[in-house]
Amino acid sequence: VNSRTPSGSPRMPRKLRRQTNHPPTEFVAVYNNPDSTNKGFIMDQERARIQEDLRGVIDGEVRCDDLFLQLYSSDASIYQIKPRAVIRPRHVQDVVATVQYASEHGIAVHARGAGSGLAGESLGSGLVIDFSHHMRRIIGFDGESVHVQPGVVYAHLNKYLGKHNRLFGPDP
Repeated sequence: VNSRTPSGSPRMPRKLRRQTNHPPTEFVAVYNNPDSTNKGFIMDQERARIQEDLRGVIDGEVRCDDLFLQLYSSDASIYQIKPRAVIRPRHVQDVVATVQYASEHGIAVHARGAGSGLAGESLGSGLVIDFSHHMRRIIGFDGESVHVQPGVVYAHLNKYLGKHNRLFGPDP
């Protein structure tokens, strides 16, 4: 494992290092994670704090790098709002911990599914919780009602319900 940067200075794992070519509010977070391709991404202090705080509390992913946030700054609408962080919870406890953290720190929470909304409802400058990555299971069906996780896509739900001669229709 190479523990030095290309310039020869030692790399500091999971710490913030001041960069001289960026404004005073920006830092570079360096993570020695072998399966991460985002080493040395730009991150402001608040996003770095959110990432460090939540990574120690939840099992899911916490992403605060500029490129990733840019991907989540738009949906199928004409709007574009860059979030502070994107959370991909693995289970309900991750969602509870994220919402509790957001409440304690006065940060808005924005739920996101497939990002196919036409009114910008999954966008916001707070914490975006992406349910489509891990929480997309159909939990149960009793013949009349179906219990799903929030990341289930309509097409998958209707494929499942079609086996029972049922259909979940579109919203007006």
